[in-house]
Amino acid sequence: MFIPSPHLALMRVFSLLLALALVLAVAKPAAWADAAVEDATAVEEEKGAEEETSTEEENGAEEEATEPEAKKEDAQAEKEVEEEEAEPTKLRYAEFVLASALPESPGGSGPFGELSIDLRKQIARIDQAADDDTIQGLVFRLRQPSFGRGQIDELRKAVQRFRANGKRAVAEMEVGTTSSYLVACACDEIFMPESGFLLLPGVRAEPLFYKGLLAKIGVKADFVHVGEAKGAAEPFTRRSWSEPVKENMTSLVDDLYDQMIGTITTDRPMKRESVVKAIDQGLLTAKQAKEYGLIDRLAYAGSLRSHLEG
Repeated sequence: MFIPSPHLALMRVFSLLLALALVLAVAKPAAWADAAVEDATAVEEEKGAEEETSTEEENGAEEEATEPEAKKEDAQAEKEVEEEEAEPTKLRYAEFVLASALPESPGGSGPFGELSIDLRKQIARIDQAADDDTIQGLVFRLRQPSFGRGQIDELRKAVQRFRANGKRAVAEMEVGTTSSYLVACACDEIFMPESGFLLLPGVRAEPLFYKGLLAKIGVKADFVHVGEAKGAAEPFTRRSWSEPVKENMTSLVDDLYDQMIGTITTDRPMKRESVVKAIDQGLLTAKQAKEYGLIDRLAYAGSLRSHLEG
């Protein structure tokens, strides 16, 4: 079919326009897709920046909130330490007041004899205090008790067991006699008020003889005497010791005297010569006793606690 040239030209123009339209139709969605990707990336970046900013703000807020709490805790800890340092030390000492003789067995005389403390109970209480972890020490308040030689030894051993557990033993007395002082020597320290005094007359024996008295009432003692050193009957059959018995008694007194000096020199920072000199003087004021080294401190009973805390 033959088409005139004008028409052919129009058809070519139309074809070109159609092709151009198709190209634009294909290219535009691609541009839109690129723009959409760019927009999405920008949104994500903005969101990430906002999240980072929010996280930083939250962390900063948490740090700001934590710092006052930490300072508060530190201040509270410092306050507790100061209160502990300022709080006075609490001491728990077992206190025993010894003001009379201790019976060897339970059941003293009188209607309340069963309630009295005997030697066995006293020693048991000291041993119980030694095993009690809540007790830091022991205080003996000695009020001129009368002890035999055996009782002195048993009480001293009980105090030594107490100290062997690493605990402190203190003796406090207003007036000291030989028996109470020997018990006090077993303690770490001995306290005495300035108005007190210590009486250490040594060891002596004072026998009584009844032959003359019995003769006045017409009585004559009759004993069987076996052995020259056996003098149990001599107070009733003689007016003085026989020489063998006197020698025997003198040896006993000398032995007790040496034991007394040995006990004091072992427990106290003193030499034998100083102890003998103090015993020869006999009666010592509290100040003199301290100068000799027989006691440790001059203090009244009411101020004993402050000394223990110091």
